[in-house]
Amino acid sequence: MKYIYKQSILISLIILILGGVIYSIIPTSKDVEVVIQEEVNNENIENTTQSTLVESEPISMCYYREKKTDRGFKDVSWISFEINGNQIKGEFRNLPAETDSKVGKFEGTVGEVVKEKMARDAYVVWDSFAEGENNKEELIFDFGDGSATVAFGEMVDNGEDLYVYKDKNNLFYQETMSQIDCEKLMSIVE
Repeated sequence: MKYIYKQSILISLIILILGGVIYSIIPTSKDVEVVIQEEVNNENIENTTQSTLVESEPISMCYYREKKTDRGFKDVSWISFEINGNQIKGEFRNLPAETDSKVGKFEGTVGEVVKEKMARDAYVVWDSFAEGENNKEELIFDFGDGSATVAFGEMVDNGEDLYVYKDKNNLFYQETMSQIDCEKLMSIVE
């Protein structure tokens, strides 16, 4: 009888230990609920981030430069644009004091921030007007927090009525324009 009693205690102990192990291994409904909620929250954060990037409001930016010449005239340039995702559209006006001006609207794309210069490059097609003629031209400019500058260089017709830089490794950049509030810019240029 003692033997059966010891066996039943041993079996009960083994069952209790196994039950405890199984109980600790199998997640409770509360644990499952927490894991599911964390996954849902992470997915919501990722979806929110993606939708914010895709459906974000356009960002408006404006830059302006004015410099007096030796003869008392003013060289003026300004650029105004909106960025939506990686798309950009706007207007660039280059108004040198003693030579012909070149003005027009543009559209194109914007690259990622270049860490070395903490600026982004824009690659656009500029519908420019100068000396009584309209031309479509490639235009590259970079901009960041505080300043923007436009690249100039020798242009050639690419055969599709678009003038492109002949050698992108041989560009020179105009003097920098300073960032300005867009409303203030419009009050200056009107």
